[in-house]
Amino acid sequence: MWSDAPVLDPDALARLHRLGGAGFVAELLRLFDEQGSARVAAITSAAAAGDLETVRRSAHSLVSTAGNLGARRLQALATAIERAVASHDTAAVSTLVPTLAPALDAAREALTSRHAESPS
Repeated sequence: MWSDAPVLDPDALARLHRLGGAGFVAELLRLFDEQGSARVAAITSAAAAGDLETVRRSAHSLVSTAGNLGARRLQALATAIERAVASHDTAAVSTLVPTLAPALDAAREALTSRHAESPS
């Protein structure tokens, strides 16, 4: 279940730090903050409008973004939404979508905290 996934895989962020340094990670986190909010808003409004194709596309994009940064719980939740859309389970979509914003907030907090702890 998505809620059993850890909020963060710290190894993913450590790999990004080794790859490009603190400035690179800071930029990725800035983009995640900006794009994550936009994707969650798109999913939320599309779900409210019954536009499941937009929900699916936006959730798929969020899976990739969250996965690259190691935001495992958010990634698992977006995957669950994507699967619910694929199986035409609108009840699950309606249940899962409201949990996106809190999951995004938890991911942001964990990523920001972990980044602050990392060596420059």
